[in-house]
Amino acid sequence: MKDKHEAEFMKRLILIRHAKSSWKYDVDDEKRPLKKRGILDAGNIGKALKEKGYDIAAIYSSPATRALETATIVTRALGRKQEDIVLVDQLYDFSGSALWDTITNMPETQETVLVFGHNYAITNLVNTYGSKEIDSVPTAGLTVIEFGDRPWKEISAGETTFFLRPKSIRQ
Repeated sequence: MKDKHEAEFMKRLILIRHAKSSWKYDVDDEKRPLKKRGILDAGNIGKALKEKGYDIAAIYSSPATRALETATIVTRALGRKQEDIVLVDQLYDFSGSALWDTITNMPETQETVLVFGHNYAITNLVNTYGSKEIDSVPTAGLTVIEFGDRPWKEISAGETTFFLRPKSIRQ
């Protein structure tokens, strides 16, 4: 049994799908910005995540405009700086294989990581490695999966401990 002063280490993955983006502008897919609703949803999800009180070691985002804008809004809600966001080209992924590769190569010192990305990759990962089946993680959807104390390279099935749809907290 662990002493109350002994730290309990756990790999915790927080996944957020980018918020609702706009198709209004004639730009490449990677450059699509957020819609007004997406901006509001990202702010609400950020506040909800802050209330959970996780000690987030690192924040990673796809470089796509809609993902980075979502990451920036949530990061500010957490009281963190935009400079804390690490852009990872590999996270501009829709299948999930590059997303999983990024996660399993996280530094071991990072117990809790926050990752912003895209669908189908996020829904695929959540349903493959989490314990709760989710039809489709919605835009600005938040999922937390805990993997115990195994190294990132060795994680497999985890427990989905939190899932939040932005429409359930829309004001």
